[in-house]
Amino acid sequence: MSRHSEESEKALERYLCERAKEQDGLALKFASATQTGWPDRVVLLPGGRSLWVEVKSRGKRPTALQWLRLQWLRRHGHTAYVCDSRAAIEAALEAALNASPAEAEAQDQRLTIEQETGEEDGEEEV
Repeated sequence: MSRHSEESEKALERYLCERAKEQDGLALKFASATQTGWPDRVVLLPGGRSLWVEVKSRGKRPTALQWLRLQWLRRHGHTAYVCDSRAAIEAALEAALNASPAEAEAQDQRLTIEQETGEEDGEEEV
């Protein structure tokens, strides 16, 4: 399998589903019948932890509407990530499984700032 095909949106969604299952969780496909722009997957993990994941091919960014949906989720206390690599998926799952609520909130705030400014601090975008 080529590196490109390993980092396609379809391959990354499949990887997210596999990794969630390994954690005794589910990565359910989310599709609203009446609204567009919501994240691709809602991940349900043991201990009542959940997160929303917008999966993108390597280097691709969410649309303006997708950013608005992610921001809405975060404002309402949900954990939401954009993942464009296996490393980003691992980081999102790790944070959801192990981070304290304060750590998860700080991570969400850092990502929101990066997304709004288009700047990254050299780390993989999650």
